[in-house]
Amino acid sequence: MKIFYIIILSFFSCSQSSQQKRIPKSPHPDLKKENLQGAIKKQIFVTYTFIEDSLSHKQRKEKVSEHSFIYDEDGYEKENIFVNDSIEEQIISHYDEKHRKVSENFFCKNLKKQKTNQVLTNYVYDTLGYETSRTTYDFLDSLILIDKVLSEYDREGKISTITKYQYTRKKWQPFEKESYKYNRKGYQLEKESSYYYMGLWLLKGKEVNRFEQDSLLIEKLSYNYKIDNSPNRLLYSYDNYLQHITYINSKDSITQVESYLYNRQNKISQYMEYTPQGVEKQRIFYMYTPYGKSLQEIVYNGNSEKERFVYQYDSQGNVIRKTLYQGNKIIAYTEVKYIYYN
Repeated sequence: MKIFYIIILSFFSCSQSSQQKRIPKSPHPDLKKENLQGAIKKQIFVTYTFIEDSLSHKQRKEKVSEHSFIYDEDGYEKENIFVNDSIEEQIISHYDEKHRKVSENFFCKNLKKQKTNQVLTNYVYDTLGYETSRTTYDFLDSLILIDKVLSEYDREGKISTITKYQYTRKKWQPFEKESYKYNRKGYQLEKESSYYYMGLWLLKGKEVNRFEQDSLLIEKLSYNYKIDNSPNRLLYSYDNYLQHITYINSKDSITQVESYLYNRQNKISQYMEYTPQGVEKQRIFYMYTPYGKSLQEIVYNGNSEKERFVYQYDSQGNVIRKTLYQGNKIIAYTEVKYIYYN
């Protein structure tokens, strides 16, 4: 299992004059350490759980996992290491002088079977700074699987086509393609997924987004043409700070309803989940510090509290502990340690 760490991408806006054609500009580099304060060299997450003995009812603490992130002096992730009692994973990243990722080396060792897997990914960018190709080498024992992803962009710098290839029989064979369309405000209208068969691109799926005034999302349709020509749908409705999402399957039946309530800082304050009949299944309350950092998350089933997560921070505002309670009992917690550059 590969550990995926979320990377937030932000793009510079495109400027134009009345005489010039709009061209994409270089996107902002992949900043990793977005929510951390200080010159952090290493961040270590250690998770523990408490197991109760069925006879004595005494609890014992067991270490579940350790997850470390190592950063360079500019705040970019160099290494990502995850270890539990079954696997040991490591991701090593390298960047160019503009802090764009140019290679990623992933290692995974099964500690029980003593088996190791390695995946190497190389990235290539154009002169404007956009990723144009990504080649992946998957080393499986004596076999090497090679995949390549080619990306194309429109004049606004938004992704227009992603084509995936596999290297077989000494040549590159296309096998999947994704095509994108946007409205005049830059929001995604369509995404079409195709597969390559007998020299032809055949449509296998499609996603359609519908907006009000080109910006307010009101409906998402998802087609899987291998199963059904009718889409699964998500309907969105809004009432000030409240957002409702209704899930409808391809048989036109409601399967679930969710509601999100946001505060004035646009952070979620409540999440509600309902059955198709409108009966509440779950409610989660989110509480924040005066600085907008997570303080507590309280989960209710009906009128009873099921569990709560409590966050603690150090003097620099970095989280140092997340604790899971059920009633007055600590069920698990994650401890976060930091090593700083001098």
